[in-house]
Amino acid sequence: MLNNKKVYILIVAVMCVLCVVGTVKTALTKPSNGNYKDNLSSAQAFEKKELYYKAVYYYNLALSEKENEEIMLKELDAVKKGTENGEFAPDDYETYLQKYLSSFYKSEAPYNIALKYYYDLKEYDKCLALLDDAAAYGVNNKNIASYKDLISKKYKLVYTNYTDVTPFRNYLAAVNLDQKFGLVDSMGNIYAQTAYDYYSPCYYISENEGESRMWAFAKDENRCYLLNINQIRQAYLPAEVESSSGIGDELLSCKTGDKYVYYDINGKKKFDKEYNYASKFITNIAAVNDNGNWYVINTEGKALTEKNFYDIKINGLDECVKNKFVFIKEVLDGKYFAYKYENGKLTKTDKAFDDVDLPPAGGEYIAYKENGKWGFLDMDLNVVIKPIYDDARSFSSGYAGVCLNGKWTIINQKQEQVIESEDNITDISYVSAYDDTSGKSHAYVYVKIDGAWQLMSLYKI
Repeated sequence: MLNNKKVYILIVAVMCVLCVVGTVKTALTKPSNGNYKDNLSSAQAFEKKELYYKAVYYYNLALSEKENEEIMLKELDAVKKGTENGEFAPDDYETYLQKYLSSFYKSEAPYNIALKYYYDLKEYDKCLALLDDAAAYGVNNKNIASYKDLISKKYKLVYTNYTDVTPFRNYLAAVNLDQKFGLVDSMGNIYAQTAYDYYSPCYYISENEGESRMWAFAKDENRCYLLNINQIRQAYLPAEVESSSGIGDELLSCKTGDKYVYYDINGKKKFDKEYNYASKFITNIAAVNDNGNWYVINTEGKALTEKNFYDIKINGLDECVKNKFVFIKEVLDGKYFAYKYENGKLTKTDKAFDDVDLPPAGGEYIAYKENGKWGFLDMDLNVVIKPIYDDARSFSSGYAGVCLNGKWTIINQKQEQVIESEDNITDISYVSAYDDTSGKSHAYVYVKIDGAWQLMSLYKI
């Protein structure tokens, strides 16, 4: 048994231990005002001496005791100065900037600083991510809003230079790379390697056993065949066929030598007729050239017009009709008259133009030429934008490439520029746009730079 004296000593000892533990716990959970002030004072003193690495060290100690946005901003500024004088690596500034953003993600200042930093570096994807974060946390001001406008006119290029490209169809485009053909999607990803002697765009054909099918024509060194979207062969065509614009109304226009012949999707020859040119069928009609004379035929091979026209407009997908209109130049010095296709017949209208750019599927306004300048028509051929441009492509997905004063750019239907004019762009194809599952908009277009086609991704906000 312990006597009273020993019990007293034990109680005192336990109380002392508890006091020490409490003191340590308090020190770990609450900052020491003395240490915080000392660390901050040391940081500022070293910063005045331009010893930024030491300054950042003490700023960091101070922030570990008490998180403070003003002090973190001073720390970031010291890192920036230290980067400029060689004490920090360039990547260090971004590390501290991200630290600032993660600590004060509901504050305006870090977004203002980060947006300027990444915009100056032309890292527009990171700017977009910052704008998304700011919107998610309800952070906004005039400066942040101004970057939305700035970035909306920017773009990035996918640096694969193609010799030629088709307009997008079903978000896929056929590409030619040094006379080898393949297929890419609207983000520039390779869908079919550029290893074929020819590859057409993909088109849907009729349903088979309840499943929609999308097929393309392909040719390698040995065979010609039709592939489905999974690149599985579905049918063969004669080996002598050189190229095809793809499937339309379950028929293919195929080129062999200097002649064109139509085949069905089972590889069987149609119409028993050869042409000097034959377009792809669309809405049951196609344009053909027979010994220099142009006319329109139906899917039975029967002529729907006279057989002596000088020219018929064809778009980049080898199609001759848009919204029921076919544009026909009857004589050499004449205009392109609009013929309307209804109930299996083509009827001439009084609408005539010096030239037109027939848009691919998805086009909204048709580019037309009058007195040396280009403007735009709606689908009823009414003028919606007067001719002021030196050159133009028809609208697609809400946008169009135009050339003004020798510079190409992209406009929306309000005639607002959506990218800055560029001297090195010499042509623009047709925009393909879509919204992803999160509702975010994406837009892509091929542009010609230094004689080659590159994919441009537009920053839509």
